[in-house]
Amino acid sequence: MRNRCFWSILLISFVLTTNISRSQTHKKPVKIIAKDDPEYLFNNPPEDAKPGVLWMWMGSNVSKEGITKDLEALKEEGFNSVTVSTLADATMPWSAVIGKSPTPQVIGWTEAWWALMRFAALECKRLHMSMGIYNCPGYEASGGPWITPENSMQEVCWSSKIIKGNTHVDMQLLRPSVKV
Repeated sequence: MRNRCFWSILLISFVLTTNISRSQTHKKPVKIIAKDDPEYLFNNPPEDAKPGVLWMWMGSNVSKEGITKDLEALKEEGFNSVTVSTLADATMPWSAVIGKSPTPQVIGWTEAWWALMRFAALECKRLHMSMGIYNCPGYEASGGPWITPENSMQEVCWSSKIIKGNTHVDMQLLRPSVKV
């Protein structure tokens, strides 16, 4: 009886150790990625490498609540910097009336406007984002009587043609059409 018990315990121990060692040898190797590895950096870019946006404040349609929502949404999507551009207000009129503005008292470069600008800077600091100011009213600042037509705003245009690869191609692209 003792002999049987001894051999049973020995057999159970052998089976358990064999299964444990087998399961350890069939585990997938864990890939360790260094922080300077291009794959790691691509998936986890440093803060100063993240993209920024031109953040347009449309006249008096700007508020603390809107600033916070905009910046938090941008941060959540991976942006890390904003450049504020005021497009229109009482000092730089838009071609249409901006009706039902939540903050009609906000006019570019006034005390109310600077208070919101300071608030935006503090929100950027809270979110670890950088902020700049583009001190130009926007679209209408890109021209004037001193700008000749050949130096004025240009239109991006292109043409394309699908070809088969892995061979020499000698062809001329069609001239793109341009709105005049």
